[in-house]
Amino acid sequence: MKNRKPIIGLNMDTTMIGGRLWHRIPENYINSIVKSGGVPRLFPIYYNDDFIIEQVEECDGFLFMGGDDYPANIYGMKPDEHEDPMLNDRAKFDLKLAKLVLKRNIPVIGICAGCQLINIVNNGKMILNIDGHGRGGDVYHSANIINDGILKKMFKTNKIRINSGHHQSINSNFVSSNLKITAMTDDGIVEAIEGVDDRFILGLQWHPERSDDEQQRKMIFDRFIDECKKNTEQFSKNIIKNL
Repeated sequence: MKNRKPIIGLNMDTTMIGGRLWHRIPENYINSIVKSGGVPRLFPIYYNDDFIIEQVEECDGFLFMGGDDYPANIYGMKPDEHEDPMLNDRAKFDLKLAKLVLKRNIPVIGICAGCQLINIVNNGKMILNIDGHGRGGDVYHSANIINDGILKKMFKTNKIRINSGHHQSINSNFVSSNLKITAMTDDGIVEAIEGVDDRFILGLQWHPERSDDEQQRKMIFDRFIDECKKNTEQFSKNIIKNL
């Protein structure tokens, strides 16, 4: 029996147009998942908790995408004048969704705001404004891989070139004991977090899905989808066992 392709859940960005809530997602996320062998499943805002749980349970992995700032008040901080918050509808839904996803033993990758979300739902804190990391457009710079983990095994080097487009950062003094920092810049900005156990949890502050480094993008998404395929292989084995 041929294994089915892994289903990858993705949250979505939101905006108000004409008094109505619209959902959107950059195509680079979709394309990166498809090219590496996954099947995207988009998660617009659902207001039925049972339906959310049902949809999450059908996913073999999950990607939390980038976006504007998660409002500081949702993680116990006061906003400052630099905050560019996403709509509360998305922020509230993403928090609920991330908690449900992280309870399941499936691979998770978070990109930019999605990386921050993984830390926030684990009671982490943020630095609310930094300079020089590409707010309004990507900048390319180096990052240092500082701990063993997914990135170290993948790249087999201590320094990589990345593209940043953010003005907030995970506060390295407030990272959950469930997570570890695995990449930082020379100026002390957290660029990657990972889970501390064998489960695949990877948060990247940069944007591999739109990087000009196609090899790096392929390496990251291929590794993520390969991890997700383990769930589909187990699914197929269970079907065969019950025939």
